[in-house]
Amino acid sequence: MTPAVAPADVPLPPVEDLKALRDLARRGLVNQIQKYADRLDQASPANAPFTRHLRKLARDFRLEAIEEFVGRHLDSGPP
Repeated sequence: MTPAVAPADVPLPPVEDLKALRDLARRGLVNQIQKYADRLDQASPANAPFTRHLRKLARDFRLEAIEEFVGRHLDSGPP
């Protein structure tokens, strides 16, 4: 099973994107999460490690793990 956390050195998308992803996970919108990951990849190739992990969790329908993964980064980010 894939852990809900990614390595600490994974670049993160902007806070607005993390909030949107957490909202999509809370609403159970797996397809929308995957589409959002596509947009993040198009916006910046540096997002690839983050979106790869996000897609794996979404593919496995691990919505709570996505909330935890994204939420942990929101909680530990800058104010």
